[in-house]
Amino acid sequence: MVLMRNLARLSRSGTSGLQHSVQRRALTVASSPLTKFFKVSEEVRAALNARKPVVALESAIYTHGFPYPGNVALAQDIEGQIRKYGAVPATICVLDGVCRVGLDSKELVQIAETSGKKNTSKVSRRDIPYLTGMKLAGKNFNGGTTIAATMILAEMAGIKVFATGGLGGVHRGAESTMDISADLTELGRTNVAVISSGSKAFLDLEKTLEYLETQGVPVSTFGKHGERVEFPAFYSRGSGLLSPNVVETAKEAAVIIHASHTLGLTSGQLFCNPIPKEFEIPTSEITAIIAESVEKARQEGVIGKDNTPYILARIKEKSGGSSISANKALVMDNARMGAQIAVELAMLETVDSPAESKAGYFMHSDPTASLPSPKSHQLSSCLSSSFPPSSSTSFCIEEADKDKADLLIIGSIAVDYTCAYFPSRSSPKPSLATSNPSAITETIGGVGHNVFTAACMYLNGPHTSASFTSTISPPGPKVRLITALSSDLTGQSLLSALKSRGVDTSGILVRDPAAGVSTARYIALNDAKGGLFTAAADMRIVEEMGAEYLRKEIERAKPKWVCIDGNLSPQAIAEVVKVSHVIGAKVAFEPTSAHKSMRLFDSSGLGVFPNNGVHLAAPNEYELKAMWEHAKNVGFLEEMEWFKVVDSVNVDSMFRNSIEFLCQTHKLPGLLEQGLIQQAISLLPYIPTLFVKLGAKGVLSLHLLPPNSPQYPPSPTTITTIGRPSTVTRGVCARYFPPAEKVPQSEVVSVNGVGDTFLGVLLARMVELELAGKQPSLAEQGVLGDVIGLGQKGAVETLRSAEAVGNGVGRLRVRW
Repeated sequence: MVLMRNLARLSRSGTSGLQHSVQRRALTVASSPLTKFFKVSEEVRAALNARKPVVALESAIYTHGFPYPGNVALAQDIEGQIRKYGAVPATICVLDGVCRVGLDSKELVQIAETSGKKNTSKVSRRDIPYLTGMKLAGKNFNGGTTIAATMILAEMAGIKVFATGGLGGVHRGAESTMDISADLTELGRTNVAVISSGSKAFLDLEKTLEYLETQGVPVSTFGKHGERVEFPAFYSRGSGLLSPNVVETAKEAAVIIHASHTLGLTSGQLFCNPIPKEFEIPTSEITAIIAESVEKARQEGVIGKDNTPYILARIKEKSGGSSISANKALVMDNARMGAQIAVELAMLETVDSPAESKAGYFMHSDPTASLPSPKSHQLSSCLSSSFPPSSSTSFCIEEADKDKADLLIIGSIAVDYTCAYFPSRSSPKPSLATSNPSAITETIGGVGHNVFTAACMYLNGPHTSASFTSTISPPGPKVRLITALSSDLTGQSLLSALKSRGVDTSGILVRDPAAGVSTARYIALNDAKGGLFTAAADMRIVEEMGAEYLRKEIERAKPKWVCIDGNLSPQAIAEVVKVSHVIGAKVAFEPTSAHKSMRLFDSSGLGVFPNNGVHLAAPNEYELKAMWEHAKNVGFLEEMEWFKVVDSVNVDSMFRNSIEFLCQTHKLPGLLEQGLIQQAISLLPYIPTLFVKLGAKGVLSLHLLPPNSPQYPPSPTTITTIGRPSTVTRGVCARYFPPAEKVPQSEVVSVNGVGDTFLGVLLARMVELELAGKQPSLAEQGVLGDVIGLGQKGAVETLRSAEAVGNGVGRLRVRW
């Protein structure tokens, strides 16, 4: 025993300092060199960013345990088991010289196909630099990761739970051979929880437990408190050795992991899940087989990393294949247990927002994103973990004035699933009524959240280390999001992500899932060019936000502007408009979709200019048409007060001719052919400012001019009417804004969130100008060009981003 302790201490003293040094270096390495060697899949990164449960899986079982193609089916079954119990699988391997965390279906087959090939490595800690470094010399290696290597790479990615089959251990005769599995030393220095069925029975289990104790690794076995619970021996549920600790449930395991990371400990935890009873090979039966196999290995001189595969092959042969069935059964059951533990751990961390461990987190959706530096990692409470954060900007609030908000955004927050279609020769476009092959990413979205994020990013500027350390919000406008979530796992993850970014969550209504509503979700299927093909949304929880709750939030904030999205119910919209009018706040409307845009005209109390309750809306062409048709159908365009305003603007033949010339000059035939100009003017009495988003063609703004507004100078893109004398308006101004930048199709990542970004930046700029004492009016050409120009620039940043709001929005205020 003294020898064993000395061996363990020797291994720790010689490597721990190096480990920490290497890790610090890895955390600060720039993204470009890091991603030559290390890559996390989109799915896994998104799950980690959202604090969703993730379970790491090794790959040596496929490359050195099971032959192809049976190993493919096993890999799919194990990943399916993880998903079945609510977690995201992250299979880890070395593929083409790159450490991979998370594989898609094709990559899973690719690593499985390497099984049995001479150049396929069994990867432990010592092998990682060789296999990855040789890629730079033009040699690509593949390898299945052992428990040790899987733990290292899992910790680098920020994964805390790892499910496997059997743990390595101290080999028999280690006093003379010094053959001790690297799995044990890794457990002593890498804080990842390993769920296994104990160590393989041909090892020296007593010395293995002694070695784990010396390494400081807590060992727990699932069983009943108060009963004799033995350390399992892989094929057998017991070994004759008492387990050091006992846990009964996945939650008990999760709280141990949670405590270890909260305390900043550096060792992992071992949770032993005995093989299901029906697949157990009795000790009396397996002992003789093991003894013969071990002796055969000794006689043939099979040592080192070849020893375990050799013995397992002998056991398979001598057991008549029953060891294979047992192996599969225990791996599947460990996957189940690992997923359940990960789910419980995610719930704990969502509720408590604990201090982070030393593990790195991928905080950006960019595949080349770097690991955060130690400083930013320690301050990760100002970051989202999701679903990948929508931005890297810290939105901190000032507690001393937490009720006041200058810009209030009322609308949806949702989990956005974006499906990027994979075209083929036979199917260049997505199809309805069938499944479409796509790359699916997950982000925090929702129209209200996107508008809010864009406004905050513009106002708070780009990511800097200073922005993370400040506990007081920067001077300037304050923005608050009013929305609703369920307290389901998705909702808890979203709430935690918002809090970690420093977002003021006091306006978020959290509902019990028992009420029958879930956190909102949005699914978009984009075509091969990044354009929206079709979408689906479940926004019931936002639609059910009560009018009384919204009234109290508006009165509490006393904002200058309130922005609402079309996910609100007509009753909620009416209440927001009424209360905002009473406190003197202006209201902006983001229509959200053609169908939901009509809700504005299902509400009461809109008012007609100059007593209008809604001041601004930003529809696209389809939403504008839907709003106009619905307003006409329900009688809004027959009201006498409406007619007086429309008649006063005096749209004459000169105005029509000027519009026709503008459309011809800028190739905008739809404005006339589809009647968009006429529709917009018809809505102006209820919404005096309309910003019609024309996609890649730019923006058309239309305004009712107050009687005292200045005379506009002539311009090829600005057309005005002269209102009738002694009426409530001076006329109408239509102004066309070409796109801020023509983005090549090859640079368009997604159109999702582009319109939301435009409105968020625009409103933030309006509030900024008002707080600066400039009393801006959209009737002033300089102000109009300022706010729309910024909004368009923000839209371009999002167009080039996979996020719902492009990170470049945070730099607009600096560049402008």
